[in-house]
Amino acid sequence: MAAPLVKICGIRRLEDALAAAQSGADFVGLVFVPGRSRFVETATARVIADRLSRSAPTAPRTVGLFGDQPLDEVRSIITSTGVDVAQLCGAESVEYCRSVQELASVIKVLHVPDETDDATVG
Repeated sequence: MAAPLVKICGIRRLEDALAAAQSGADFVGLVFVPGRSRFVETATARVIADRLSRSAPTAPRTVGLFGDQPLDEVRSIITSTGVDVAQLCGAESVEYCRSVQELASVIKVLHVPDETDDATVG
């Protein structure tokens, strides 16, 4: 059985990203959703992603978190920061995900409703 993967999310400072890397994190999450308390500026994220990519062969991969943002904005942030993975946390379509996947790996968050209709449950 494979070991579980660990993502430390909401990183906003290079020092914290390096500490996560030294602690063995597999992923470092950078929040690009405007208005979120852990939002990180693109320039800071670029420094973090660049430094982590050069730190060691086993360095954590960087994950950019996005939520229902314009596709052009997401693609621009991925290109300018160099994040490895885009985590899409909103209601993005399959086509949207495919477009993002041209630039980075994609993790699509699926939201499960609190209540389900018994007819739709297998």
